[in-house]
Amino acid sequence: MPLKIYISQANQAHNAGPKGYTEKAGMDAISRRLAKLLAKDGRFTVKRNTAGARIDTASENTREANAWGADYYVALHSNAGMRGTIVFHHSTSPRGKALAKAIFNQIAKLSPGAETGTRIRAWDGLIEIHGPKAPAVLVELEAHDWAGGVAWLTGKREAIALALYRGVCKGVGLKPKTFDPIVTVRVRRSVWNAFKAWRAKRAKRAAA
Repeated sequence: MPLKIYISQANQAHNAGPKGYTEKAGMDAISRRLAKLLAKDGRFTVKRNTAGARIDTASENTREANAWGADYYVALHSNAGMRGTIVFHHSTSPRGKALAKAIFNQIAKLSPGAETGTRIRAWDGLIEIHGPKAPAVLVELEAHDWAGGVAWLTGKREAIALALYRGVCKGVGLKPKTFDPIVTVRVRRSVWNAFKAWRAKRAKRAAA
């Protein structure tokens, strides 16, 4: 039976950074990508909160995850004040701690902030740590109050989501799958218009 993973993204639009970054929009983009990877894996069933008009949905998300019967709860945030990656778990949850370590090991080597001090921590007072019935982690991916952090959070979304996916897999005792890379080809409008004109001219000659 697939494991049920609940992804809770930060919903605080007032937590802002350089170049128009908000924690709400930043985590929404990464959460969507992570959900797609987990769903594509086939060994997971995924549910994620939707970035709506509410400011902070932490309590609502934990209740929704509990009602759904989540097997694991993963909260995604960006930080302020401390650069680098930090992952929180409950002090009495060995499975939560294992998941926190696995995710940290995948993300910390990518995030641009310096990793100093204890970065895998128990913090039972957090709503998204003590609220879920399932083993829970809260991931502060990187600080959003500096240009380097925002550039990484917005420019490396696919890599971040893939690292999170691998961390989740390893944290629950599964081997991550290898997905075919998605290649996007963008054609300039002028080139496309020139091609259409050439094709039309060729068709006209053939009909003559």
